[in-house]
Amino acid sequence: MENRIAVLSLSGKLPIFGLATATDNSIHVLEVVNLPNGVEELKKFLSECEKRLSSNEVMLFIDDPSGLLNDYGHRVALAGKDDATGEQILGKSMSRYLALSSANAISLPEGAHGFDIPNSAYNIRIRDDGQQYFNVDWPVLKDQALLLLLMIHCGYSQTVLQASFTNQMFAELDKLNENQSESSDPLERMINAIGDYKP
Repeated sequence: MENRIAVLSLSGKLPIFGLATATDNSIHVLEVVNLPNGVEELKKFLSECEKRLSSNEVMLFIDDPSGLLNDYGHRVALAGKDDATGEQILGKSMSRYLALSSANAISLPEGAHGFDIPNSAYNIRIRDDGQQYFNVDWPVLKDQALLLLLMIHCGYSQTVLQASFTNQMFAELDKLNENQSESSDPLERMINAIGDYKP
């Protein structure tokens, strides 16, 4: 698995944009840039990079509480719930961050700083139903840490909107039906592969 993602976060003090690749064993943050703090400047930046990202199979996600950038990328928010599972995104991302961090599986650009989430920034609580949740001291987290949590969520929470998920799904379906004549129609490929599947 390899998911290429780009994330723009507007939940911190300043807009921050990053590129990353999530694999089965680790997440690699490739580049992080601070962006100008203005809607028109952000729209111009997104317009210039959206086509280039798409042609390289990089999915663009935007954390924009204002909703002013709804014409770009896919919506994401740490305060929201995962559409597929209904789980709190923050809790899922924090759990994955802790697991990746303890496995030394987070790769950052050389000289990068601000990505650490100190133990003093959160408490793990248990609900009455036994489920854990994270109580986070948001002002302690730097913009880079918020961006990393978003990258972890976007990189490891597959949805049918993600091109990499769709491509991987069709590759698996094609393996089930190697004798099938090639078709460029995804729906036809899926129907044929499912029709020929024998458990």
